[in-house]
Amino acid sequence: MKEEQVLFQISQIAGAATDFDRALESIRVLLERTFGAKALTVDLRQTSRQADLTTAHVEQVLEAFDLPYRSLYSVPLRAGGNELGKLIVCYASQEFHGTAPQRVSQYTGEQLGMLLERTRLHDNRKRLGGALVSLREELATRKVLERAQGILTARRGMALPAARLWISQEARRSGLPRRAIADRIIQHQIDERAAELAPRPRRIA
Repeated sequence: MKEEQVLFQISQIAGAATDFDRALESIRVLLERTFGAKALTVDLRQTSRQADLTTAHVEQVLEAFDLPYRSLYSVPLRAGGNELGKLIVCYASQEFHGTAPQRVSQYTGEQLGMLLERTRLHDNRKRLGGALVSLREELATRKVLERAQGILTARRGMALPAARLWISQEARRSGLPRRAIADRIIQHQIDERAAELAPRPRRIA
């Protein structure tokens, strides 16, 4: 397979992926299968000292390959001009050499960098979306409680603190959430109003 075809496949994997680690493994398998090389890719998102230790470990792995040509590349994972980490790519092959390994490694780092940024943005949107849902639910519950407290103060002559306390005590007694108790209070008032407005049957003289 030609280098251009490999680069295209890398872009397809990274472009369609939703999981960074799976894409990393798929590209590793592609490089190893395509070039007849023993390729090991390691994602580095640690401190520079840890990265140096990992690089030394990869070099030891390379030394274990009994092949005449070995190469090791550390390329940045970039997205939008920002460096998100490092990608270490190593090869031990009799055929895949020259400038091709560097070009393929660099391109892989670019593609995986964009994927990493995309997955991070997706995770952030998901987290913010969950927070927004919780906030909306909390606001809706607060409105229902305030309405129920208003009913208790108007219908039963309770002071506002007493109305709050009554709802909390009723919730503990029944084992229901305060929101459920407030809904019952509101529904009871609706039923009472409906009964008051309902036409009364006429008496037949």
